[in-house]
Amino acid sequence: MLCEEVNNYISTAKGLPFFYFVGDGNYAQILQELSAICGRTIKMSDFCKRDDKFPSIDDLIDEISTSDVDYKDNRIVVVGVGEYLALKGKDTVIKELSRLKNTTLGNSRVIFLLKGISSLVSVLSDDRRIFEQQRLYVSDSLNTNITITNIGFDNSLPIDRGIKKLLSKLEEGTTGNIVISTMLNLKDSMFPVTNITSAYRALTLYENDFHVDECCGTPEQWETLLQDYTKYNNSLRDVFIKHRIDDSIDSIYKNINGIQYKNWLYFILLKQNIKLQKNSYLQYVLEKTTKFEELKNNLLTGIIDVSHLDSRFETFY
Repeated sequence: MLCEEVNNYISTAKGLPFFYFVGDGNYAQILQELSAICGRTIKMSDFCKRDDKFPSIDDLIDEISTSDVDYKDNRIVVVGVGEYLALKGKDTVIKELSRLKNTTLGNSRVIFLLKGISSLVSVLSDDRRIFEQQRLYVSDSLNTNITITNIGFDNSLPIDRGIKKLLSKLEEGTTGNIVISTMLNLKDSMFPVTNITSAYRALTLYENDFHVDECCGTPEQWETLLQDYTKYNNSLRDVFIKHRIDDSIDSIYKNINGIQYKNWLYFILLKQNIKLQKNSYLQYVLEKTTKFEELKNNLLTGIIDVSHLDSRFETFY
């Protein structure tokens, strides 16, 4: 049920916007109730002029400032502003809320449904005029559980792309970790952001049981593997099958002599399955080898580093 402040605001034009702070738990219900009494919903994401360009708050202000032209469409709920401001950072929140609170509307009623910026509600609550005009309501449930993983480099992963898509998902009420690919700077975001800046890190994001260290390949090799990964069903197993690679002992001789991508891929398969390796000497060599170029030599000379008193010595021969 909507608060009394909202009902009073809707019934009497005040010429200025209303600010409704919510959290994840009550966002969907309150949006549904507001949509039922408002004739129109405006999404901040619709003001992105390109898929990966931040929306224009100037265009939003122009839109709501002229919304009283049509009296049938002058009750408006605006979503996505809180999330957009949270992505931009605290300084932007303070600046834009201070601006929005004084936006004149004529006879329109505009309700900003705000999520993600409740820690800065004082920008509005400290304004005596807003309190006297009853243009602010802060719900009891303000918690948000939103984190962002940004694949910040050119990639072919099957993920959503652009800040517009991210805002759209937030406007829909999506919570938890959201994986997106945007080239925009989110360093000041109030939502926790994990930036994935390499093909290797992107691969480990999707392959939770991938145990090979990044030093085992070059950036170019990891990029090629990531391309193969997305090409072949997002499956390392399918990549190895496609290239006809297996980790049997019989495959060593034909795969260690060469410097092609396929040769390196064989090394990655061996490293990934190191704990399943039945040949103890090969397992020993793999544990000490971090580069494919060193594998052949280590196979030939690795035994030198094992003392004849070592309990493993006889099993290695």
